[in-house]
Amino acid sequence: MTSPAKLAHVVLRTQHLAEMRDWYVTVLDGKVMHEDQASAFITYDDEHHRIALANMADLENPDRAASARTVGKRERPAPVTADTDIFQALAGPPTGLFHIAFTYDTLDELLGNYERLAAVEIWPVLAMNHGVTTSTYYRDPDVSATMPLAVGDVVLTGTPGGVALAVGGYLRSGDVVTVEIEGLGQLRNPVRTAPATPL
Repeated sequence: MTSPAKLAHVVLRTQHLAEMRDWYVTVLDGKVMHEDQASAFITYDDEHHRIALANMADLENPDRAASARTVGKRERPAPVTADTDIFQALAGPPTGLFHIAFTYDTLDELLGNYERLAAVEIWPVLAMNHGVTTSTYYRDPDVSATMPLAVGDVVLTGTPGGVALAVGGYLRSGDVVTVEIEGLGQLRNPVRTAPATPL
């Protein structure tokens, strides 16, 4: 079996096509190859597209498809120190895409890109040296922007780090997690040990 020659592109779902398009064009110093109401295709080299954005607004929220959302500029984060909790800095949902990595040929090019983005107030959430690479991590508007809520939307969150210590232990099989919104109702989730699955 032959391995692929290269990774061709990444496709991201979004409900904020214009903001995501502008952010990726800016961050990658790229250009839009094609765009319509359903999608945008962005590249920065000779490949037709490296990032594609699929507009899910019309499909998932047809009554709000045309609503605009302004993405505010993020404040410059505190400097990273030896005490920085990298897991907190990069916290997100427990499953799904974690990050997309792009390579620069030299450290000078990477630092030059940092300066270019800082000039338009796009800041990394973390910068670090892994030993084999030096990296700057940025969050696109969909990952960190505040989402407006409409009637019928229900948002539930995962467990922030440290909660288990505060409440005296982790969830166990048989526990029930109950989330209540006054005037809306309750959502009850029983906790059960997952059955063993064969490898």
